[in-house]
Amino acid sequence: MKRPEYHIIVKYLKVQASEVEQGRIFNWISSSDANQMEFLKLKEIWDNYGQHHENYAIKVQPQTIIGRLGEYQFKANRLILKVAAVLFLLVVSSLAIIQIVQNIKPDEVSYASSKNGKEIWLEDGSLIVLKAGSSIKTMAGFNIDQRNIELQGEAYFKVAKDKEKPFIIRNGSLTITVLGTSFLISPSAHKTAISLFEGKVNVSTSFNEKISLNPNQTAIYTKEMTIRDSVDPNDLSWYSNTLIFNREVMYKVIETLERHYEVTISVPQEVSMKYLTATFQNQSIDEVLEVIADIHDFKVINNLQNKNYTIKK
Repeated sequence: MKRPEYHIIVKYLKVQASEVEQGRIFNWISSSDANQMEFLKLKEIWDNYGQHHENYAIKVQPQTIIGRLGEYQFKANRLILKVAAVLFLLVVSSLAIIQIVQNIKPDEVSYASSKNGKEIWLEDGSLIVLKAGSSIKTMAGFNIDQRNIELQGEAYFKVAKDKEKPFIIRNGSLTITVLGTSFLISPSAHKTAISLFEGKVNVSTSFNEKISLNPNQTAIYTKEMTIRDSVDPNDLSWYSNTLIFNREVMYKVIETLERHYEVTISVPQEVSMKYLTATFQNQSIDEVLEVIADIHDFKVINNLQNKNYTIKK
């Protein structure tokens, strides 16, 4: 994984980094032993020299990327000019090797989610939330000359804008190209759905079929591509832990509950055609079915052994 910019590392050492910047630092440090060693060396340099900059009235311009060779812009008091020169040479010589390493493209990096899912902050500032059992792989040279990744499973993306380097995701036979946007990729056994919340994405297949999506549209790919002019808010329920039903027919409600809680629910015909308007947040399947049972006056039989539920009138 590529090291975050030096000015972000300095902000972190000064306890001034934002949550997003802290996440990038943590992901970088934890990705390899080599990154841990590099961070410790940078921290040692900062502890020995960096903190004294301010004591000697040496200021680094905020817009300057700290630590990059030839990009220091010091404003020093003339009386301590010699001290400033010595400190500058020490820092530059300590970081010279790191500067050379900057031009080396990082290897491929893989991330896999736990059973509870996983949030990943990439070097470009993009956020990826992996659903349980999903994984991604960033290609060699990510965020240097391209932003290409491969996805296996389901994930929510909030992509940082970069017009010069489009964010490209390969998922099976689909290729999704974005500049900066938030969307969801949901593959299943028979189809893949791409739900766009903001921005714009281009979707292409291995058969050169291409479409563009606008906000609140969903692309559904089976053997061909179709567009639905709506986004199901429950597609993100595994991340938000919120289920929203607005006069939804009951058989569709049951399908959503089965997918979200990974259970099986048997429903008689007279119940499946009823409607439901309700919102559930951070509630168990037993609590949800209890509320629905009270609304429509039916009974729920729970088989705890195999996660099967039966609804009876």
